[in-house]
Amino acid sequence: MSVLGWLVTPLLGRIIDTRDLFIDALLICFNIGLVLQLALMFILVRREQGSLAWAYVRRALWLWAPRDPKTGRIGGRVWLWALLFVVLSGVVNTLPIDPTGPLPRDLPAAILTDRVKNYFHGNW
Repeated sequence: MSVLGWLVTPLLGRIIDTRDLFIDALLICFNIGLVLQLALMFILVRREQGSLAWAYVRRALWLWAPRDPKTGRIGGRVWLWALLFVVLSGVVNTLPIDPTGPLPRDLPAAILTDRVKNYFHGNW
C-alpha cells in the first residue's frame, strides 16, 4: 500500500485525465492495494487451512458473532453496541465540521489563504 501510495500514485496522476488528478489516482491505488490484500488473504487461508470453504475462512479470520463477556451469550444486546457505533459514526461523518473545505495542497497557495494567515498570526 505504501509503494502504491508514494510511488505509483504520482506516476498515475500524470497519466489519467480527471478533475482532481491526485485524489483520483490515490483512490485508484488504494483500491488496487485493497484488492491485492484480499488476494493475499485468500492465498494464505488456502495454504493454511487447505480450503476456501466458508467454515475454514471464518475460523482462520476469527469471524465470530459478538459474545457478552459477562454471560458468554452470543448475540443479543451485544449487537446493539455494534449498531450504536455504526449510527454514531454516520452521524459524526454528516456533521459540517469543516464547512470551508480542505486547504489547497499547493503550499504557496495554502499560505495565501485566510485560514493559514489566522493560524500563524502572532507566532513570531
